Amino acid sequence: MGKTVLAFDIGDTYIKIAKQEKDRIRIICKQMPEDLVKDGIVQLPHMLEEFLKDIRKEYKLPKAECGIVVPDEEVVCRKLTLPAMTEKQLEVNLPFEFSDFISGKPTRYVYDYAMEQIIEDESGKPKEMVLTGAVMSKDAVTNYVDMFRTAGFKLRTLIPQEIALTNIIKEAVANNRIDPDQEFCLVNLGHRATQVYIFRGETLVVLRKIYIGGESIDKAIAEHEIIDEYLARTHKNTNYNDVLESEYCKEAFGKIAVEIMKVINFYKFNNRESNLEDIYFCGGGSNILQLCDHIAAVNGLDHQPINRLLPINADKNMDLSAVCAMGVLLQ
Repeated sequence: MGKTVLAFDIGDTYIKIAKQEKDRIRIICKQMPEDLVKDGIVQLPHMLEEFLKDIRKEYKLPKAECGIVVPDEEVVCRKLTLPAMTEKQLEVNLPFEFSDFISGKPTRYVYDYAMEQIIEDESGKPKEMVLTGAVMSKDAVTNYVDMFRTAGFKLRTLIPQEIALTNIIKEAVANNRIDPDQEFCLVNLGHRATQVYIFRGETLVVLRKIYIGGESIDKAIAEHEIIDEYLARTHKNTNYNDVLESEYCKEAFGKIAVEIMKVINFYKFNNRESNLEDIYFCGGGSNILQLCDHIAAVNGLDHQPINRLLPINADKNMDLSAVCAMGVLLQ
């Protein structure tokens, strides 16, 4: 199997592509056709195939091995602590660990995992292992493979968003860009939802999904300017007529900030020794500085540039919505 040199993150509004080149990671972001993807699920597979073909030609992308970020709606992830066992034993046990999250025969699903920690006993013998397990239906995997093959790509890697982001953090810790014991919050600001991650070094200790995102800002702009949401999104992304400084946009920012605050406060309440001070942002909303600064201020955290977490060969001025795609290249 060749090395993955292309990674795709297909969102409702944008497709993000990370391309591994000789000395850098190149980022491509392109707006999606309307209603092609909804809530993370591909609605029109044949149209996505044609869209991917067009992108391959437009950007002269190679027919290389590629990977994708699997949307939350297609995959179930669980943090698992299991007795130490062999890889073969783990293959047998994973279906049992996900029995409450799947329907039908376990053989209809694909199981995978990312090892996080081996816990040893007093004698140094492996006692337990901590890992992130994932399960996805074989039908969904086949559908993605077929769509990409038709478009001229060799799809080999499919990973959940949280593993893609954890890959970024692990690489940052390994290269001393972040302290292995440091606590920090990473917020992925999506279109319809927001994911709040709290890390301690490379260990993910909290993940919460909040069903509010950039779409709520689009709706606020559309309502006050009496325009459709598609045009409102353009006004938001370009800060047309300083719309992001308006009171109704600040009110929309506040609603997102308060939901994030609930997650952070709950974590701090249950971890009284917490020294959480820093917050980072990725996803499409992270390109809106006013939104990120508002969230950081409401939560009393220092807004840190996520570039310091990214591989040194990443584009310095990259679109931050592509961070998850970059994490696939590190798999």
